[in-house]
Order: sequence, then structure tokens, then C-alpha cells
Amino acid sequence: MNEWYKEDLAFIHDVGFRDFALKSAPGILKILAENKINDGLVARRLS
Repeated sequence: MNEWYKEDLAFIHDVGFRDFALKSAPGILKILAENKINDGLVARRLS
């Protein structure tokens, strides 16, 4: 894969999926809390 393509692909991915990820975080945190998963890499990153 060309170097320039990597940067373009990362930009497109960020623009295309950023809102989905940000809007999903509260629901994921709720599911984790309901299952008493209050610690760990994912829980810390989302909160």
C-alpha cells in the first residue's frame, strides 16, 4: 500500500465513522455497567 493512500484512508475512515463511534459510546458504557464491567481498557477509553 502506498504511503499517501494510508493517510487518505485514515482521513476517510475518521470522517465517515467518527459520529457513529461517538454516538455509540454511551450505549456501550451502559451495557458494560449493566454487566458490572467497570474497569479495563475499553471502559476507561469510553468514559
